[in-house]
Amino acid sequence: MNFSDLMIEADDLNSNGNVVNISKKNGINITDVVNDDGIYLTMEFSDIIDNNIKKVFNDCFSKVLRKNNINKSKSVLVVGLGNDKSTPDSLGPRVIDNIIVTRQMDVLGINSNRIVSAIKPGVTGETGIETKDIIKGIIDKIKPDFVVVIDSLKSSTIKRLTKTIQITDTGIHPGSGVNNKRDALDKKSLGIPVIAVGIPTVCDLSTIVNEFSKSNKKIPNMIVTLKEIDFVIDKLSDLLSICINEVIHDIKL
Repeated sequence: MNFSDLMIEADDLNSNGNVVNISKKNGINITDVVNDDGIYLTMEFSDIIDNNIKKVFNDCFSKVLRKNNINKSKSVLVVGLGNDKSTPDSLGPRVIDNIIVTRQMDVLGINSNRIVSAIKPGVTGETGIETKDIIKGIIDKIKPDFVVVIDSLKSSTIKRLTKTIQITDTGIHPGSGVNNKRDALDKKSLGIPVIAVGIPTVCDLSTIVNEFSKSNKKIPNMIVTLKEIDFVIDKLSDLLSICINEVIHDIKL
């Protein structure tokens, strides 16, 4: 099986202590998986311009926050993982561009509903620093109550590319989907709750060949994406930034 970052594509989805509930809301499929590690809420939709996505995402995101006892007074660090020079991997940094930050107001003594900070840590190949170390250093300095991490993921099927959103409180392993696994970003490593939001933007070339061909011919193991990825990343990054802003600031945009 091709490696996937999505819980719903796990071989042991319906075993290994997982409690799986599948439902549909406003035409969007939702898979709710709970196990000893935490909760995974996965949304599947057919059209990225579906207006129902925002409402369903906000409900799912809010549910994960409530499960972790995160109320409106808790401060947050929003982290956009990825490489903004590579479109399929640029989702996280692009979301950060539109996050409403308020920590600077608090420092000046101006009250805000929630203290929000945001960062684009880049990739280790550019900075020479492990992503976890950058984030942990910031956490130790500004002491947020929880972290929200946004990242591009890898799927084992082309049908889920850019049409699936996974929200989990189990954290994330940056780069794991493209065999460049870095240190985990989770509650154990960072010391505070970590809510990860991910969208699959790539899959293996072999995945596509296997889905559309009966050939058993061996092919190079390459990572591929959609030809319209520029347009889709623009839409999805706007969607996520609006949704996250609405939930963490309790506002409507």
